[in-house]
Amino acid sequence: MEASPDRDASDTEEQEPRQNSDKRETAKSLADSSAFAAMDLFKSYLDSKLHSLKRELKEDTANMTDEVVKKTKTEHSYEFKYNGNKAQFDFNSEIDSEIKKIKRAAEHDDYRKIKDLCYTVRDKIHKRNKCIKIADKSPAGWDTVKEYLSDELASDSEDEKKIRYAENRALRAKKFRKQKTSKKPGNSATLVN
Repeated sequence: MEASPDRDASDTEEQEPRQNSDKRETAKSLADSSAFAAMDLFKSYLDSKLHSLKRELKEDTANMTDEVVKKTKTEHSYEFKYNGNKAQFDFNSEIDSEIKKIKRAAEHDDYRKIKDLCYTVRDKIHKRNKCIKIADKSPAGWDTVKEYLSDELASDSEDEKKIRYAENRALRAKKFRKQKTSKKPGNSATLVN
C-alpha cells in the first residue's frame, strides 16, 4: 500500500504543531528550572550574607561587653602600691583582652582577623619591651618612660632625640621633687644675737 500524497501532507501538518508544542514545553521547563536555580542561588547568597552579618554582630557585641567589663573592673579594682605594678597589670589586661578576641575569631575561622590581632599583640609587646629597656637604661627610670610616652608627636626617625629629651625632663622633675621635699618649712637656721 502506498501512502497517498494528501495523507503525507496532513501527517506532517499534524506533527508540526505537536513538535512546536513540545519545543514550547521544553523551553518553558528550561525557563522554570533556570528560574528555580537562580532563586536557589539568590537564597544561598542571601543566607551567607545574613550569617556573616549575624557573626559580625555577635563579635561586636562580645567586644563591647568585654570593654564594659574591663572598664568596670579597672574602676573598682585593686589599689596598687606602685605605679609600675599598675602599668604592668594594665598591659597584661590589654593582652588578655586581645587573646579573647583571637579566640572568638578562631571559633569562626576568621583567619584574617586572627592575623591582624596577632600583629596588634606583637606590636604592643614590642612597645612594652622597649619601654622596659628605656626605664632600665635611664637614671630617672620609669619617669623617663612616662615622659617618652606622653610625647607621641615625634616620629620613629626622631626616636633617639625623643628619648634624650624625655630623660632630661624626667631628671629635672626628679631633681625638683627632691629639692621640694628637702626644703621643709621650719628647718631653716636662724641667727640668734
